[in-house]
Amino acid sequence: MIRNPGDPKVDAMTEAELARYFEENKDNDAIWEKKPRKIRVRRGSASTTFSLRLAPEELTELWQAAQAEGKDLGPYMREAALERARGGAKVKH
Repeated sequence: MIRNPGDPKVDAMTEAELARYFEENKDNDAIWEKKPRKIRVRRGSASTTFSLRLAPEELTELWQAAQAEGKDLGPYMREAALERARGGAKVKH
């Protein structure tokens, strides 16, 4: 199981080793501190990016639904989420 892609030392640890490692490094700000992200400008306004955890079959289902509407996955998910949040009101592009 990959826990921290890009850090082979951490990836190879058992659960007990991970617990010990993080306990020993609990005051190490380099491990816990969030790195700042650059905000890119899209369509004249600021935007941000976030991660979403999905089961592989959920991702496949969403990807297929987006393709069926002729859209890329990101815009499809953004529109669907905003429409749901707005009580079904269609999102303007």
